[in-house]
This record gives sequence, structure tokens and C-alpha cells, in this order.
Amino acid sequence: MEQANSTLSAAFSKFINQAEVKNSLKSGNEVILSFMTQFPDSLPVFRETLAKLYSTVFYYSDSRNEYEICACGECLSLENSDLLHFDSGNERSLAFAEQKFLELQEKIVRNWSECCSEFIPLFVGGMKFNSRPGGEWSDYKGAKWFLPEVVIFKTNQSDSPSEISRILINFRVAKGEKISELLKKAENISAASLVYEPELKKARILLTANEQDPKAGERDWERLVSKGKELIATKDIDKVVFSRATEYNLNQEFSTATIISKIKNFKGRPDGSGCNGYLYREGKSVYWGCSPEKLFSVKGLKLETEAVAGSIARGVNDELDRKNEIMLLSSEKNIDEHNYVTRYIVNTLKKFSSKISYVKTPRIKKTAKVQHLWTPVTAELKGSEDDTTTIIPVFKLISSLFPTPAVCGFPREVAFRIINEYENIDRGLFTGIVGWFNFYSANIAVSIRGGLQRNNKLTIYAGCGIVEDSSPETEYEETLLKMNNILTIIDYENQ
Repeated sequence: MEQANSTLSAAFSKFINQAEVKNSLKSGNEVILSFMTQFPDSLPVFRETLAKLYSTVFYYSDSRNEYEICACGECLSLENSDLLHFDSGNERSLAFAEQKFLELQEKIVRNWSECCSEFIPLFVGGMKFNSRPGGEWSDYKGAKWFLPEVVIFKTNQSDSPSEISRILINFRVAKGEKISELLKKAENISAASLVYEPELKKARILLTANEQDPKAGERDWERLVSKGKELIATKDIDKVVFSRATEYNLNQEFSTATIISKIKNFKGRPDGSGCNGYLYREGKSVYWGCSPEKLFSVKGLKLETEAVAGSIARGVNDELDRKNEIMLLSSEKNIDEHNYVTRYIVNTLKKFSSKISYVKTPRIKKTAKVQHLWTPVTAELKGSEDDTTTIIPVFKLISSLFPTPAVCGFPREVAFRIINEYENIDRGLFTGIVGWFNFYSANIAVSIRGGLQRNNKLTIYAGCGIVEDSSPETEYEETLLKMNNILTIIDYENQ
């Protein structure tokens, strides 16, 4: 690895000594240096030696397994303790975030161009669904999208015979900072990212539910669902999504490397494919999971999103699995719930596109324990079809689409208020969003099927949509199925 280290350092030295870079550094203005080069294909994207240098780590792998990324450190961030969706202060927060994002384009000096920006994760991060002061989510901001100091990412495109690995280094250059200081920073990053790390030993993780009275959770849930149905009967709301949480004690605190390894192993299974794997570490907290639901992705001007709502258990064999699938497709309750979400997405996209495509009959999307009604939606964002330099309205898209009725309810403003009033958990990043974007591309997932790990505690979350004829018992069983997704990921190597 010594030769690779020398090669990476030499490439950065060549970049920083270019006339354009030198002139930018001499200007006296704030400059963001963004340097990208090849990375050894044989190495995994997560490097423990590199991650130890930073308190913030972010991992993401897309549902099609076209790429995976690992970002460490923070060069700068767009953050707000207030949420960037429809509640109070939205317009002001939205305008501020957009202004800072556009200003960055003028400050950044890079050696990568628009033509290869498809999978370059310039900003990564996430946004909470809601948040109360203090508590288990206190390590996370309400909304935070940050430019990492280091990103290692692999792409595995269908038109490429092999994986391509790259490393992206971003420096926010202070006035008067010397080139020699930047070179030293790059050398330290290079050395940490290229250290040989032994193969990860399989760890048997044991979990014990931290519940003194297991039935208490069921009783609380029954009261919550009954309250939801009572409010729906008033006709002020059509649907509300309620959630609950279960806390587990771990026999050992497992590392970020172990979590990422388990996510990758799970995604390699047939029942784990089609999910976005994610991990977001801030301070002592790690929120991670595998989400079957994408908020949206953008390549060029093509946007993809999906409605994922209405679910049933997987069958224990192919025959029962198919039987459950037919039941789901013929369930009036689930079809109605799904159609709420689809209509909302399509109507929302109309202000961004005049070309929206979707199939009106839902399909089935299957995960490890659950199968969902699923409607993929595509849209052509406004702009020239051949234009690859139009900056995507990423913050407006997030603000408009999130939270969808699939995780909140409909009408969403009323549902959001009801959730905050009656739900007895702080959702934090659960049912929030995680992902990445740059000026021309984005991939944002709804952060469901997740768990929050702090020390040797793991809290697993799940929810489901409540409509007029919902059954508390049936909905409780649905939350158990969804929680089992995380348990399956943890226990996969023990099976």
C-alpha cells in the first residue's frame, strides 16, 4: 500500500500546484478544494483507520447496487435545528439552504467535471422526521447536509466490466493557509485510508428486549390506534401513520465496520436486494438500516420516485408467499392507503414536471419479512432534455415530497400535528431521510427499517398506516414484521 499512498499524495500535489488552484488560493476569498483520484479497487470503502479520525461517518449503498459510498469528517455543512419541511420557518430555511448551495458552486475548485458527476456524493447527510429537545437523538441536527472531508466510493455500472473505486478529498481553505499545510493534510488522509486492515471477524450479536412488561407495549399501541381511528371518524384526516419502538440490550457494542459488513451481506441476499443500505454516525450515536423506500433520485433531469404503502407478511414457502401477494393486491384497505401516497406524489411533482409516468395498478415489492404495494413514478424535470448543467432543485424537491403520506398521513399537515401530539416516541431520523446529492444528481432514501445504536443499546423502530377500518392487532403484527428486518440483518451471519 506504500506505493498507492505515494501515488495518491503525488496526484494531490500535482492538483494543488496547478495555476488555477494557486490563483484561487491567492485570491483571498474562501475556497473549497475538491480533489478526486483513483483508489485501490481491492480495498473496501469503509476504512476503520480513517473513520477513527472523525466523529461523523456516513455510509450509503443504492438499491440497484450500482455504487456504495463512505464519507468521513465535515468540511462544511448546511444545517438547521429546525426542520426543512412544511412546518414553520420553511420558506426562510429553504431559501437560506439554496443560497448557500449555489454559492458553493462558485467557491469550489475541482478536478472533476459535470460529465462525470453522476455518482459523486458532494453532500451527504439527513433530516429528522421530528425531534424533541434532548433525548436519544440529541447527537443529530434537525437537518444536516455536509460536504465531507473524505469520501471513498465504488461504482459498479452495468456497462463497466469491473468496479471502479475513487477517493474524493475536500478542503475548506482558510485565508493564508499554506500549500505545505494542505499537502500534509492530504498525506495524513492518504496514509489512514490505505492502511492494511485484517479481515473482520464474525461477531455473534445477542439481543435481549428491554421490556419489564411486554404486554404494556401492545396496550399502548391499541390506545394509539384507537385514537387514530377516532380522529379519522371526524373526517379531519383520512390516514395517519403511527410508530412505536422497542429497545434491546446488546451483549457487546458492535463497531461501525461490523454494521456495514452486515448491511452488505444482507443486501447480497435475494430478500435483501432492492433496499438502500445506510449508516449515519454522529458522536456516540449510530443510526443504520436497509430501506425499501426511495424519496427520489435524479440523474440529469430524470427523476425517479416511488409509492411504497400497504403491506403483508412474506409466506414461509413460495405457495404461501404467492397467496399473501394475492391477498394484498385484493385488499381494499391497503389499496386505498397506497393510492393516497401515489396521488400525493404525482400531484406534488406537477410543479416540477409536465412529463410524469406511472402505472395506475400497483405492483409488489418484496423484502426479507414484508411485501409491499409498490408504484414506481418517473418524471422529466423542467429544462432542456440535453442540458447536463441545470442545477437540480434538491431542497425544493425535499421540502415538497417529504414527508410523504407513507410515513406521515394525509393531509400531511394535520397528520404531522396528530403524530406530535399523541405518539409517545421521538422518531428522530426514523421516517426521516438520508442520502446524498451534488449539483446535478441525487439519491435520497426514506430512513425506515432502521435502528439507533448508542453504546450497548439498540432501539428499533417501525410504524404503519392507520385508516378507518384498521385493526390494532393486525397493525401491531405488521410492526413486528418490520422490526424483524433489523433483527434479520444482525443475525444473518449466525444462521
